[in-house]
Amino acid sequence: MNDPGAPRSLRPAQPDAAGARVDAKALLAAIFALRRTAQDDRFWLEFARCAALLCRAQASICARVSSEGWQVLADWNAQESGLSARWLALAPDLFERLGEKGFGTVPAGPSTPAIALGVRLSGLNGAMLVLEIPEAERPRLNELVLRAQLISDIPSDQVGASAEPALKAGSPSTERGLALSTESRGTLLGWLDLVIQVTRHQRFGAASLALVNGIAAQTGWTQVSLGWRRGPYVRMRAISHLDRFERRADHVRLIEAAMEETLDHDVPVHDPGLDPTGIPTIAHNRLRQGLGFAALLSIPLRGDDDSTEAVLLLAHDDANPPPVPIETLELALQMVMPWLAALELRDRWFGARLGHHLNRVAVETVRINHLGRKSLAIACAALLLYGIFGTWPHRIDANAELVTDSAQLLNSPFDGYMDQVLVTSGDTVRQGSVLAVLDRQELLLQESEIRAEIRRFAAESEKARASGNTADVQISLARRAQAQARLDRTLYQLDQARIVAPFDGVIVEGERRELLGSPVRRGDKVFRVAKVEGLYVTLYIPESDMRFITAQARGEISLLSQPDRNYPIEIEAVIPVAQVKPQTGNLFMVRAKLLEQPESWWRPGMTGLARIDAGRQNILWLITRRAIDALRMKLWW
Repeated sequence: MNDPGAPRSLRPAQPDAAGARVDAKALLAAIFALRRTAQDDRFWLEFARCAALLCRAQASICARVSSEGWQVLADWNAQESGLSARWLALAPDLFERLGEKGFGTVPAGPSTPAIALGVRLSGLNGAMLVLEIPEAERPRLNELVLRAQLISDIPSDQVGASAEPALKAGSPSTERGLALSTESRGTLLGWLDLVIQVTRHQRFGAASLALVNGIAAQTGWTQVSLGWRRGPYVRMRAISHLDRFERRADHVRLIEAAMEETLDHDVPVHDPGLDPTGIPTIAHNRLRQGLGFAALLSIPLRGDDDSTEAVLLLAHDDANPPPVPIETLELALQMVMPWLAALELRDRWFGARLGHHLNRVAVETVRINHLGRKSLAIACAALLLYGIFGTWPHRIDANAELVTDSAQLLNSPFDGYMDQVLVTSGDTVRQGSVLAVLDRQELLLQESEIRAEIRRFAAESEKARASGNTADVQISLARRAQAQARLDRTLYQLDQARIVAPFDGVIVEGERRELLGSPVRRGDKVFRVAKVEGLYVTLYIPESDMRFITAQARGEISLLSQPDRNYPIEIEAVIPVAQVKPQTGNLFMVRAKLLEQPESWWRPGMTGLARIDAGRQNILWLITRRAIDALRMKLWW
């Protein structure tokens, strides 16, 4: 039968790791019975089973370390889950992680979707409980750790038979310890349910009120108050059984003063003191006298950074209040404090959250930990400061070309076909040398035809003169003169069919493979011949960089044929007309002169890359200026 009064976290809604359903009431009875059982093999097997079922684990192992290594005291379901084959590799890392908190977690294995949880058995020296928690239970891992720690004191170096006489010794401290142990056993599920109830709330006010109300119900004390630290002061945040309270009321100020006193001592304070600790409790005495309480207990609550973040104050009307399970209470508070701290920070206004974050960053910065991260952060900060305040030379990159004005275009003298092409781009030519020859076959035929006509007209004129026909003589002579003119033109074209170099130079335009056999029309460009003298540089500057170009600005040019050498140049003139380039955008032509003598191997038309000095500018601006300019153009900013 299921226990309807059991918390939902322990109700048998799902089968356990072995496939059976968990009866919460029977499981608690079995755990309680273990405290009165001798620690034999049956005890350890039952403890391993109960621990696994309580913590929703699929397997468990109880082990103890000695000089000879690890000794398995008992295991439950470890063979079926494979934990028995993996736990020895996990044990050293788990045991090292126990630390002060008494628990640690590591992945159960590279191919196992589970978590290995190790919990120190506090009553047994060098002993550890290893639980294999399914990955699906990861959101409830804090609750499962609390469950495991609440039963971690059951095994002891003293057997159960000899433990009972020790508890009957009769001393006050022994009687008090017995009372606390009994209270812890009786309220185990209650404390677990309190942790669950608190963590279900999403607002700090509701969560803190649920906490103080739950602690009052669990301990039976009259009033429980929660105060949160604000610098050196404590501000009241919740009082049990009170949804609202006046923060400036006298009783609230008395409680806050007592909490601040606890904050100063940084240890739990009992008033009246149960032990002669010598801790002054002036504010607690005032609180008792002012509100009529007979007993007070205040506990400092620590955050993730191990500093006191809040104070819990319990008050009771009777001088002999019910005993408080301090260890169980502190463990439960340790589980809910991260949740409460996160909710409290989330409820603050933006400025307070920002200040808290900056304060934590400042504290982490001065601590000697995470040296790698801090070194990286310092290096990034130094680079940022260097980018903000440092400067670099600002240089404008542009395509460049060697140009000379001592160049001449050679065009086709008439329509025709290229019969012979004797040179190509880059060839050096001498003055008068033949560069290409157009097809002359048709011109030669015309020459022969015209010469035949001239001879015919000469014969006709002689015949007319012999017959005394003066008019026919004149007509024949006119026709002969006309044919002679056509012959002169044909001979001129035959002479022009040979394209020759006008001076010594270099062919900078005109490819043999493209010209040979191709048709040309009169006036078409065939070659460009340039003299290797008077060279200067033409730069093609993008429109976005034109505002940085000034007259007499200097720079360097590097040619593609020798990129390891830079030659100084100086801006002479800017041609104020842009050339539209669809792919690169508008380009402006800038003329620059060479400040050194040209090399002998330089040729007009050679290209390269030029860099023009534009002064020194801020580094961050140089890196981001293009993106900022594009954003300004996009947003009209």
